[in-house]
Amino acid sequence: MNVTFNPRQLFIRQANAERMLKQALDEIPYWNDKLKDKNPEEKYLYYLQVDNYWMLIKLYYTIGEDIDKLPPLLEQMIESAEIGTKVWQENKHLLSKERQNTPPYEWHNGLNYLNTLGYISMCYLLHREDLLERLLKVIIDNSVYTELDAAIEDLFYYHLKDRPERDWNKYVYIVKFTDAMRSKGEEQLALLHQYMKDWYKEMVGLNDIEYNTHLTEEQYGYYGYWAFEAAAVIYLEDLDDSDFRQYPYYPKDLVDWARAKKREKEAS
Repeated sequence: MNVTFNPRQLFIRQANAERMLKQALDEIPYWNDKLKDKNPEEKYLYYLQVDNYWMLIKLYYTIGEDIDKLPPLLEQMIESAEIGTKVWQENKHLLSKERQNTPPYEWHNGLNYLNTLGYISMCYLLHREDLLERLLKVIIDNSVYTELDAAIEDLFYYHLKDRPERDWNKYVYIVKFTDAMRSKGEEQLALLHQYMKDWYKEMVGLNDIEYNTHLTEEQYGYYGYWAFEAAAVIYLEDLDDSDFRQYPYYPKDLVDWARAKKREKEAS
């Protein structure tokens, strides 16, 4: 497989990365074919294409691929989420009772919550703010709650200024992050540092699908551990990130890329 292997996180092994990349690329047509299936239960499974694209995005970043490769994948991922949502809405009455009542992209579910923060953050970091409204609609269309929580709303608010202010967070661990978005100066930096120090251990119970998967022989489920949401706030607030580069979960190359693209746009 002709890919760059200059890992940004040293846990990953090349053979495992190449195997998982091949699997993800092979599965793109597999999940697309689900849309042609006449069985609504099979068609519903198309929603897993979103996880597949997210795996690709994280893996490509983790192994050191050119970041320019990621923005088109992000758009394909969000388009897949739109299609998956529509499939669920149109076929709901034909699905099993469990699936009728289970939207494919429930933002409040532990792993989905982490991913949702990642999706929003990547729209900023990859300069695809044009995708934010589409992503927001997907999240709302799949929500079993009447409102989104403070962290998600505040993250959208950096670009979508009509979003409401919320006073609750779905998970206790995210409170520091929300407080950081609502702070300035030294207090903001201190809160972000506290958040980053605790970030990995907070995955326990919230994201057991990925937690510690880098320790297994095949590393299946390990695509990179990245606090994209912290990176997005540091980029959006134009904070000095010198002291954040110590954290192995801080995607510094992504922040550097985002800042370079911003300078290019301002100079043109």
